[in-house]
Amino acid sequence: MRGDLVQGRYWGEESGPYSPDGWAHMGDLGFVDESGFLHVVGRVKDIIIRGGSNINPYEVESMLRLHPEVIDACVVGRPHPELGEVPVAFVVARSDISKAIVDRLMREQGLAHYKWPVAVHRVEELPLSGPGKVNRKALQEHALAL
Repeated sequence: MRGDLVQGRYWGEESGPYSPDGWAHMGDLGFVDESGFLHVVGRVKDIIIRGGSNINPYEVESMLRLHPEVIDACVVGRPHPELGEVPVAFVVARSDISKAIVDRLMREQGLAHYKWPVAVHRVEELPLSGPGKVNRKALQEHALAL
C-alpha cells in the first residue's frame, strides 16, 4: 500500500515500511474481488515453498475444515532436503483422523496433490500466541521434532 496514512517510520527507528519502489510492503496476502472488496487471506511468511511451488496453508486448512470431524486445523512447512519444505497438518478433531482420510478429502475437493499434507497430527488444541492467533512457529518447531 501507499498513501498519506502509511507511517513514515517505525517508532524508535530511522526507517519505516517503505521499499525503494515507494510501496509499503506489509507482508499480507490478499485479492480484490469483482465488486472491488479487498480480502486478506494470509501472510507472505506463511507460504510453504515445495519444490519451487507455492502452497498457501490457509487454502489447505480451509479444505481440512470441510471434514465433519475436524474442528480446527493449521498447516505449516517442515524442511525437506530435496523439496525445500513440505506441508504438515495439525488438526483438532472429534475423533482420530488419518492421513488416508485427509488424502481422500483433498482428492475429493480437487486440491493439487503437491499441496496435500505429508503428515497429519491430531492435537487437543492449537497453540495460541499472545494476541490469540495460532502460533505457527511453535507448530513448525513441533513438526521438526516429529
